[in-house]
Parts: sequence; C-alpha cells; structure tokens
Amino acid sequence: MTVLNLEAIRAAQRAKTRAVAVPEWGGDVLVRPLTAGQVQGMADAFVEGDRDLATNIEAAMRLVCAGTVNEDGTPMFSSPDDLRDLDVGSIVGIATEVAKVSGISGDAQTGK
Repeated sequence: MTVLNLEAIRAAQRAKTRAVAVPEWGGDVLVRPLTAGQVQGMADAFVEGDRDLATNIEAAMRLVCAGTVNEDGTPMFSSPDDLRDLDVGSIVGIATEVAKVSGISGDAQTGK
C-alpha cells in the first residue's frame, strides 16, 4: 500500500491532462481537471437550473479558461475575455471536455 502526502497528490493532479481535438482551430488543446476551489468559484456562472453549456456561454468560457493549459501546464487563457471573439461551438466542445475530465458533468457522473 502506498501512503500519499499532499505533495504527491498535487503532482498526480498536475499530470492529468488530455488532448482534445478542435478541428475548427486546426489541432488539439490540452485540458486538465479543475480543482475544487475553481469549481466552487465559478458556481455563480451557472444560472439556477441552467447547466447546458450551449446556452450558458459565460459558464462555458470560464470552464475553458480554467481548464485549458499549455504543454508546460500553465493556463492557455488569462481570462474569459480571451475567448469572446472565438467560435462558440469550439468553446462549448472544450468546456464539455473540461467538465467531463473534472467529474462535474452528467456524463462523468453516470459513466455515459
């Protein structure tokens, strides 16, 4: 049995990235799981009862901003404002993947 410490857990968390194809942009982006604090901090972006990222674009942009990283693990976007002039379909697709990898989507919870 391996007994973990906080440093080992954080290192494992940083290593969990997944490539997501964005054909509209001509390649892939890396997404990573959000932290509990990040999810808590964006709860206000979800309008009561509106968890559909296709209609709640503010929430989608915040998910993409928080969960999309460069190869070195640094954030790709500094704020949701960086995404405002990009196509919404790509943003919703990436946001959906960030939610899945973070375990906060219906698909992640039900295994669908």
